[in-house]
Amino acid sequence: MNSSKNRCVLVVGAGPVGLAAALELARLKHPVRIIEKKVAPSTQSKAIGINARTLELMEPSSVTEMLLKRGLKIPRINFLNEEHLIFQIEFSKVRHRYNFMLGLPQSETERTVEKKLNEFGIEVERNVELINFEQSGESVRCFLSDSGNEMEFNATHLIGADGARSVLRNKLGIAFPGDVMQGDWSLADVYMDCPLDNEGANVQFHPEGILFTIRFKEKHFRVASNKPNVLERLPKGSQVHNVIWQSDFTVSHRQAESYNIGRVFLAGDAAHIHSPLGARGMNMGIEDATILARKIVNGGLESYSRERHKVGASTIRMVKKMTEFATSTGKTKTFIRNYFLPVILTFDFVQQPLIKRMVGLGNS
Repeated sequence: MNSSKNRCVLVVGAGPVGLAAALELARLKHPVRIIEKKVAPSTQSKAIGINARTLELMEPSSVTEMLLKRGLKIPRINFLNEEHLIFQIEFSKVRHRYNFMLGLPQSETERTVEKKLNEFGIEVERNVELINFEQSGESVRCFLSDSGNEMEFNATHLIGADGARSVLRNKLGIAFPGDVMQGDWSLADVYMDCPLDNEGANVQFHPEGILFTIRFKEKHFRVASNKPNVLERLPKGSQVHNVIWQSDFTVSHRQAESYNIGRVFLAGDAAHIHSPLGARGMNMGIEDATILARKIVNGGLESYSRERHKVGASTIRMVKKMTEFATSTGKTKTFIRNYFLPVILTFDFVQQPLIKRMVGLGNS
């Protein structure tokens, strides 16, 4: 795998996006190498929703079957005010074999995909970092640091799945325009008893902001808010047994102006970031990675950036509008949310397209 004679692709980053790219290349019997600068896999839950499109894309490698055994099926999202249910979005109404979201910590998703990658004979090379690269017409000359030892490697293509602060994107000089939403958000993973629907996800509207709760293991919940100190905003009657992890963060909506230059390509957070509402981030990155791998093997690479940029732009617009609408405390949007949406969402022709977009089936 380490010889340029193998016509090898180098993937930088062993998160879910990089792993998905390497797995699809390996499945298609194309030489691939994957490096990760961190010395060990992440243990944090991070992204916890796997959608129908991701499950579709991972069927050929048999990862889907493994994920379904480990994850928790989420059939709906409940939207509530402080007192009662306002409306629901039922994933089970979508006409698809995977008519649900799958709840699973990102760390377990990564572990599952990496296990399958290992079965194809590919190991993640950890503590290996890309320092620089140079392109020619036929290859990309990569300069690596392997546990502090410098080495060179010639790849046919270089895939940057190295996150929102992508080294590859910065070295390519690709702009990453967008904006930052005002205010701090907060999230936590907790073991607790929750009085809300434990099978579905819940979005609760409060005068000062929103609260999101979702269970992805027995009594193991992700809670998030567009305000600081999410643990102070839990539903009335909640009993917290253990706080596993908590963090404050800001929300940005950004997209790379191009997803490639020459033989170097971007996928996942390296190409786009947005609000976590709708659980599209990791899933859209896995779409990028799988489609890119197939184009490398089967042809059509010239269309990758154009096609995926269009999908990314559409998704970012949708998620940004959803987030602004959900977090608004204005009287007009509150009225629409409480009284108008519950009526129109009873119509299947309204709910079906919305659900398809949310589960990744609408425009990918």
